Amino acid sequence: MRSHNNKHASINTKLGNQEDAFKYYLQSLEINEVLNKKNAIADLLNNLGSFFYQFGYADEALSYFNASLELSESIEADSKMATSYANIALIYEVYQDYDRAFENYNTALSLYENVQDAEGMISVQNNLGTLYNKLEEYETALEYHQEALNLSKEVQYKDGSIFITKHRK
Repeated sequence: MRSHNNKHASINTKLGNQEDAFKYYLQSLEINEVLNKKNAIADLLNNLGSFFYQFGYADEALSYFNASLELSESIEADSKMATSYANIALIYEVYQDYDRAFENYNTALSLYENVQDAEGMISVQNNLGTLYNKLEEYETALEYHQEALNLSKEVQYKDGSIFITKHRK
């Protein structure tokens, strides 16, 4: 039932059905809380943060990402912590608080490196490159995008190399 609700939430989010998606996320969260499934709860809190971020509610998104981070820290789930830090960085970009965005991206990158999560590393390297580009620090931006491209090739992660190729033109 909890997986069913989460899948329904994800599909409804992609379809833009905000109310239905939120309802299913909350139902899934409630079920996982009753079952004390902390890993699933941390994921759902991140999903809810992403949901709010997607629809332009940065403050609400940050609240859910921070809740996910706190829970992930309590269960020592480095990969989940990394995801939370990367998502928090996105919010600080929206707020144009670039120092905090860099701080959170770098923490996420370090955690992804610790758990050897290549996809997470590629994503954060791309985000750092994009942020440096936004700040017109082109050489540093290029370095991060190149690192992401190299790692994408190394692990044969096609989505990452396609993304980088499109952004290097």
